[in-house]
Parts: sequence; C-alpha cells; structure tokens
Amino acid sequence: MTYTWLLCYRQYGDKKKFEALQDLLKYCVGDGQKESEALGYIPLPAPVAAKVGAAIGTIKLAANAS
Repeated sequence: MTYTWLLCYRQYGDKKKFEALQDLLKYCVGDGQKESEALGYIPLPAPVAAKVGAAIGTIKLAANAS
C-alpha cells in the first residue's frame, strides 16, 4: 500500500479557500472513506486517518485573512 501526499500551506489568507480546503480534507478522511472500495481504493487505517485529521487541524486561517 502507498499513500498519496498533499502539500498545503500552514496558513491561508483567503477565508473561502481555507474553508473549502478544510471541508475537502475532512470529507476525504471522514465520510469519503466510505467510498474508497467502490472507487478501487483501500480505506485508510484508523490510526492513519487520525494522524491526518490532526494534521488538518494544524492548517490555519491567517490573522489578516479576508
């Protein structure tokens, strides 16, 4: 098994982009995992999904965001 990597900024200055990214990433490691097998993927193991969820939480909206 191999993983797909996604590089993200630590902070986003655009609130809409930040929220869209958060929504997408949370879906991918949450409810989106239910679709994995139908799409030909292996669902993430729970410990990996938890680490990814924690990493998503480190992405922040910049203080001066618009």
